[in-house]
Amino acid sequence: MIVKQKKKIIITGAKGQLGASLCRFRWPESYFIYPLDHSQLDITDMDAIEKVLSALKPDCIVNTAVYGMGEGADTEKSFQTNSLALLSLASFCKKNQIPLIHFSTDYVFDGQQKSPYREQDSKNPLNVYGSSKYAGELIVQHIAPLHIILRTSWLYGSLGKNFMRWIWESSHMEKELTIINDQIGCPTNVLDVAETTIKMVCQQLEKPLAEGWGLYHLCG
Repeated sequence: MIVKQKKKIIITGAKGQLGASLCRFRWPESYFIYPLDHSQLDITDMDAIEKVLSALKPDCIVNTAVYGMGEGADTEKSFQTNSLALLSLASFCKKNQIPLIHFSTDYVFDGQQKSPYREQDSKNPLNVYGSSKYAGELIVQHIAPLHIILRTSWLYGSLGKNFMRWIWESSHMEKELTIINDQIGCPTNVLDVAETTIKMVCQQLEKPLAEGWGLYHLCG
């Protein structure tokens, strides 16, 4: 009897809202999920990336590590995590001919467009977070031939901090909520993102489509 070896998927940022959801979601039995949080792999450490990933020999890397979504985030840390770290991750994937799945954000746009944004629409980030994430996109696109970038927005779920959860919890404690009304977004269930990501990974690892690689919008 031939025993088929399981495909090993590394998920970075495994304790974040999206990373934790991907780790908990049910993957096919032929896949082994190896979660790495910041204490196990700091993606801004180039030497650690090479050492840790080379030892694990993954078939695919799913990067959910992120920094600086809130206002006032440290500019240097934002670009280190959301941009420069991708140089090492993408280079490792290219050298080992494995896919890199990376997540980006609607913050790469300025929000002025009246119609829904398409993948190819002009980018114009208005803050450090959006700028660092857009730079990360460009790095992945230029280095890793086998990549999927998923832009999403306003993630919510039962794990981690998010706007929907804050509204729900605050409504049970406060009689009146004061909320800004100058932002428009598309709330996206993190479980929908996890499910779709898993389907795309499995497709591209088992029966890869040449047109399957690239950048996609994935929102609620």
